[in-house]
Amino acid sequence: MPALNGPILIKPSKMQSIFGVPKNKFFENFVKVWFQISAGPFLFKSVKTMPYTIKKVKNATPKEITCGILRNLTTKEDFKDMDFCHVTVKDKTQEHYHKELTECYYVLKGSIEMEIDGKKEKLEEGELVMIYPHTKHKAWKSSEQDAELLVICCPPWAEEDEILSE
Repeated sequence: MPALNGPILIKPSKMQSIFGVPKNKFFENFVKVWFQISAGPFLFKSVKTMPYTIKKVKNATPKEITCGILRNLTTKEDFKDMDFCHVTVKDKTQEHYHKELTECYYVLKGSIEMEIDGKKEKLEEGELVMIYPHTKHKAWKSSEQDAELLVICCPPWAEEDEILSE
């Protein structure tokens, strides 16, 4: 199991499996795997009475934040322990870190470059990075088109948790 003291960069195109999961099954299982690595075992407990929730990016209200254009797909009312966001990276983001949350970027479209604690990394479609609390990071698109990311935060993203460092 990887150490939890730095980011985890996953490049599925170069691997047969990710954390023991065949890469073609990775995305469908990656939330489960991510929590086993970053937060330990947990139970899915929803505050809703329905057994599922469907959210559409086009129905989410856009909000400008440090990382680009954020569209919250879930809220604390959907699931109190984590949230899912769609982020469009149009330009360079400001360097920042989070006091409490672990953040996972999964590239849906385009590509990004990141600086993570002073080290440069490139992520393309189908790749992800897990960024732990107190890890300084910033990202910028490296493709001509805007980059689109699925961002998973545990605990849920909160403005007061984000500290600008530049």
